[in-house]
Amino acid sequence: MTELIQFWPSIDNISDCIVDRQEAVTSNAILLAIHRPMALQWQEENTDSLINKIETDVLLELTKPNPDAGGQCVTITGASGSGKTHLVRWLEAQIVRDPKLRERYKCIRVPKSASLRSVVEHIIQPLEGDPAYDNIRSTLENVIPDLDERAAANDLTSKLRTRLENKEIEIEKNEGDSGQLSKEDRLNKFHCQRLRAYINELTIEEHIRDSVLMRIVRQATSRHNELGADDQSDFEQFEPEDFNLPDHIDVQAASNSVISYYDNLRDPSARQRACDILNSVLSDAVGDVFNIQQLADGRTWGELFGEIRRIFKQKEQELVFLVEDFFALTGMQKPLVSVLIGESESEEWCNIRSAIGVTDGYRAENINSYISRGGGQFLVSNLYETQEEALTFAVNMVGGYLNAGRWGKDNLERELNNYQEGDGGWKNFYNDGDLSEQDKTIIEKFGLSDDGYPLFPLNKDAIKTLAKHHLLPGDRKTFEPRILIKFILQKTLRLREKFENKAFPPLNLSEGINRQAAIDQYIMGQNCPDGDKERLKSFVSLWCGNPQQRDQLRADEIILKTFNLPKMSGVLEPVTEDPPTVDPPTGDDPPPPKLNLPTQVWEGKLENWVNGQSVSAKDANELRISIRDFIINRIRWDVIRVKIPSQDNFDQSLIGIPIAQGGGRPPFRIFIEGDANTTEINDIDGSLRQEMTAIGHYIEMGGWEYEGGELERAQAYNLIDRMVPEFEAYFIEKATKELSPLLVAAGAMATLRGTPIEGKNDWNALFLGNTTEAPKGYTFDTPSYQEVYDLQRNSFIHAKGLESLIFDRCGCYQGAGNTAYAVDVARLKNVPEDIPLNTIKHLFPENFAFFQSIRENQLSSKARNFVKQIGQDLRACGDVFKTLETGDPVIIASLLTNAQGNNMLKGNRAFLQTAFDTLNNSQIKKSTLEKIEKTISKDQPEILKMGQILAQIDLTEFVKVQKNCLIVSEFLESLSKNMEQHAGTAAGAELTKRQEDIKKDLEEIKSTVENMVNV
Repeated sequence: MTELIQFWPSIDNISDCIVDRQEAVTSNAILLAIHRPMALQWQEENTDSLINKIETDVLLELTKPNPDAGGQCVTITGASGSGKTHLVRWLEAQIVRDPKLRERYKCIRVPKSASLRSVVEHIIQPLEGDPAYDNIRSTLENVIPDLDERAAANDLTSKLRTRLENKEIEIEKNEGDSGQLSKEDRLNKFHCQRLRAYINELTIEEHIRDSVLMRIVRQATSRHNELGADDQSDFEQFEPEDFNLPDHIDVQAASNSVISYYDNLRDPSARQRACDILNSVLSDAVGDVFNIQQLADGRTWGELFGEIRRIFKQKEQELVFLVEDFFALTGMQKPLVSVLIGESESEEWCNIRSAIGVTDGYRAENINSYISRGGGQFLVSNLYETQEEALTFAVNMVGGYLNAGRWGKDNLERELNNYQEGDGGWKNFYNDGDLSEQDKTIIEKFGLSDDGYPLFPLNKDAIKTLAKHHLLPGDRKTFEPRILIKFILQKTLRLREKFENKAFPPLNLSEGINRQAAIDQYIMGQNCPDGDKERLKSFVSLWCGNPQQRDQLRADEIILKTFNLPKMSGVLEPVTEDPPTVDPPTGDDPPPPKLNLPTQVWEGKLENWVNGQSVSAKDANELRISIRDFIINRIRWDVIRVKIPSQDNFDQSLIGIPIAQGGGRPPFRIFIEGDANTTEINDIDGSLRQEMTAIGHYIEMGGWEYEGGELERAQAYNLIDRMVPEFEAYFIEKATKELSPLLVAAGAMATLRGTPIEGKNDWNALFLGNTTEAPKGYTFDTPSYQEVYDLQRNSFIHAKGLESLIFDRCGCYQGAGNTAYAVDVARLKNVPEDIPLNTIKHLFPENFAFFQSIRENQLSSKARNFVKQIGQDLRACGDVFKTLETGDPVIIASLLTNAQGNNMLKGNRAFLQTAFDTLNNSQIKKSTLEKIEKTISKDQPEILKMGQILAQIDLTEFVKVQKNCLIVSEFLESLSKNMEQHAGTAAGAELTKRQEDIKKDLEEIKSTVENMVNV
C-alpha cells in the first residue's frame, strides 16, 4: 500500500532527480523522465523565416543518412537557461538508449563545464581499451602543458593584444572602394584600439590579470571533475563587471587615453561591446597561450581526428561530437570547428556528426562558419504567446519532475527499457488503487498535471503563484527552467521534515509574494496560535492563489487539514462549478451609481515594497511630502515652544522610507520601520501597508473626499501619530542646538551696541538691551576704524532679526500666531556649548558674513588692529604737541603774529585754537585704550568684555581728533619753513604780551598731550 508521504520525494531522490542545472543530471533515465516537449524552430541561413520543429527533428537532422562530404553540423541556439544543454543531452540519451543507434554511433559529449584539459580527455575517452588508444593519448597528453597560472595569465594579456590588433586589421579591410567604414565597424575598431591600451596599462594590468585572466587560465587548465561545485558552470569569459576597478586603483594615474576610455565604459552599451570584442578573440588567444595547434610528433588536429575516424570506420561506427555550449571549447574552437566542417579526405574515415549549443549573443567568428556548414540553426524558445501558456507549461514541468523524484534514480534506470518516446510519457508513480480512500482524496484535492502526475505537496495555484513571482514578473512570458527547479521545486521539497513534523508550510516559503494587507489582517484575526497564523499566510499566498480581495479567498478544508492548519472562519470552499449567471441590466434599470474610489495602484506598489522591491523616487517623494504636511499639522508647536516651520524649512527628506529610491542622506532621518540599511519591512499584520496605502490614496485623490476616505484618514493618522513624538523630539533638539551660536552672537551684538552684559544668562539685558535706530552710516579712510564702526552699526541693524530667530526656537506662541509672548528660559539654560556657527548658516545666508565677523577670533583680530592704529594716531598727535611745547616762544609768537597770510589758517588764529580745544576735550581716554590692550593680550579674549570696551569708543568723535591733529601738524610744518625769514621781526611791549599768551596756550596744549601721549 502506497502512503501519502511517498508522494513527497526523499532528500536523496531530490539530489539525484531534481537538480537545477542539466549538466548535473547523472543518468539518462532521469533526463528522459523529466523531459518535456520543447518549443523549437528551424531558421535557414540568411533568412528570417521560422519553421516549427520538435526534438525528434533535431535527432533526424543529426543522424540523416549520407551527410555531405562526410560531415553533419547541427547548431542549437537559445537564450541562457532555455534548455540547449538539455536538448544536447537528450540527443545523446536517445542514441544511447536505442540499440540500433547505440551500435552505429559513438558519442563524445563535451559538458559546458569542461576545461581545455578535460575536452581533450573527452575526445579520446571513447577509444579507451582500443590498441590505438595509447598512441593517440601520447599525442594529446601534453597538448595542455602545466603552465604557471600567473605566467600564463601574463602571456594571455600579450596574446589578447595581438588578437585585438589582428581584428582591427580585418575590420579595416571592410573599407572597400568607398574608403569608409560603417558605424558598426568604426565602433569596433575604436574598442579594439583602446582595449589594447587598457589591458596593457600598468596601473590596472595587475587587477585584470588577477581578477579576470587568472580565472580563465585556471579553468582552462583544470582536469576533468577538478572544479568545485561553484565552478561547474559556463566557461569563464569577460563580463561587464570586470571593468569595475576597485577603490585602491587610481585610474587617474593612467594615460590620458585609458582615462578617457574608462569614462567611456561607464555606458553599459559600451561595456557590453567591449566584452563582446574581447570574448570574440578570447578563444584564439587562449589557444595561443597553450599552443593548441602544436601537437606531438608534428601532427595537426586534422590528422589526429583522421586517425580517430579511421579507427571508428574500421568498427563500422560513426563519430557523434556533442557540445553543450560552444564556449566550453574556448582555446580549441578554431581547430575543432575546422575538423567538424572539413570535408572527409579519405574513404577510410567515418562520418563525423556534431551538434553544438550556442548561447544567444555569442557570435565569435569561429561559429559562423559552422552555422553556414549546417545550412541554418535550430532555435530553442522559452517564449510563449500568453502568460497562461507559460504557467501551464510550468505546472506540467513540475508534475514531471515530481514523478521522477518519486521513482528515484534506481527505479528510473530499471524502467528505462520500458520507456517509449511518445507513448504517453514516463510511467506514473500514481496508482489510485494503491492508496487508501483518504489519501486518494487528498491527492485529488492537490490536483494533477495534464500528464496525470500528482502535484502534491504543491497545487496549481501554488505553482502558478511562485512562477509568476520568480519566473514571470509583470507580463513576462518567458522563463528559465533552472529557476523553476531551484525556487519552486527544491525550495519546497527540501522542507519534507517540516511536513512530517506538522510545521509546513513555513512563512519564508512565500517570501517576496505580494500579500494584501486586508488578507494579513484577516489571518491575524483568526483564533489560533501565532505559529499557525504565520503558516496560514504562506498557505493563503500559495495554495489559495494569493487572493487580492478578502471575498476572493477560498481554502480547501482537506488541504488545510493535510498541513495541520486550522480551518479559517468565514472562508468558503474553492468553487468547483460555474458561478450562477446574472441577468444583464435592462434599459429600464437605472445605471448603478458611480463610486468615487481610488484605483488599486498603490496597493500593488506597497505590496511590492513590503516584499523587498524599492519604491520609485517619484512615488517615495510624493509619500514624503504628504507625510511631512500631515506631521506639520499634527505637532503641537505651541506646546513644544517652537515656531511652526514652513514647508521649505521642513525638508521632506527627513522622512526616510526604507527600501526607497531618492531622498539622499541628510544628517537626521526618521524611518517608518527599520533603519537606513534595512532590506526587510516588518508588517506582519498588514497595518503598515494599510496606513501607507491610505496616504497613497490621499495623493491619488487629492484629499480624503472619496468613498471610505474618512476611514483611511484615520488609518493614515495612526502612522503619523506614531511618528509625531520622534519629530517633536527632533525639532526640540534642533532648536536647542541652534540656540547656542545664536545666543553667542546676540551677546556680542548687545555689547557692541553698548548694553552691559554680565554673562550669557543675562537674558534681560540680552533681549531688552539697546535696539534703537542704528547710527548714521560713515565711511572712514582707515580700514581698522571702518571695521569696528561697521560692527557697531550692524549690531543695531540686525538686532531685531536675531531676536526673532531666538524666539522662534524658545518662544511661547499663541496658536499659529507669529508673536512670541514669553521665552522658555529652561531651554535657554540647557543650551549646549560650542556648537559651530556654520550650523546655522541657512538661517541668514545673506547676512552670514556679519555673524561670522563677530565670532571671538574675528572680533579679537579687529580689536587688535584698531588698538594698534589708534595708538599710532595718538602718538602722531603727541609729536605735534611736543613740537609746539618745545619751540621758541618768541619765534612762535612772531609766526603767529604774521600768520595772517597763511592760507591754511585762512587768517583766523581761532581756527587753530579750535583744533587744540577739540583734542583737549576728546572722550578718547587713555584708560579706555589700556583696557582694550589688556583684554586682547590674553590668550583667550573675553568676547563680552571686548564688545563692551569697543562700544565705549565714539569713532566719529575720534576721527575729529585725528583730523585736527592733521591740521596742527600741517600748520607746524608750514611754520617751520618760514621760521628763519620771520625771525627778529617782532619787538616791544606788544611782543611781550603775545609771548605770555602763547605760553598760556602751550601750557594747555601740554596738559592735553600728557593725557594722550604714551598710550
